[in-house]
Amino acid sequence: TIPDFLVHQHDLCYVDLSHNKLAGAFPTWLVQNNTRLQTLLLNSNSLTNLQLPMLVHGLLALDISSNRIQDSIQEDIGIVFPKL
Repeated sequence: TIPDFLVHQHDLCYVDLSHNKLAGAFPTWLVQNNTRLQTLLLNSNSLTNLQLPMLVHGLLALDISSNRIQDSIQEDIGIVFPKL
């Protein structure tokens, strides 16, 4: 799972959690809690689904490659992350 201490972080700009054997759902809360987040690297883990945040976000880079996500990417990903 994603480390608990990250729940209390609100000014992160760059997060690299790749190659950490993380399992479960995409951490939507990490994106929602960090409005300044520009880069989120979650590649090479065992994440199982991609639930997008409800709010538009300025994320510039998102890497979710080499996970176990079986869902197709939601059509509105370009609306939620317009700068990707």
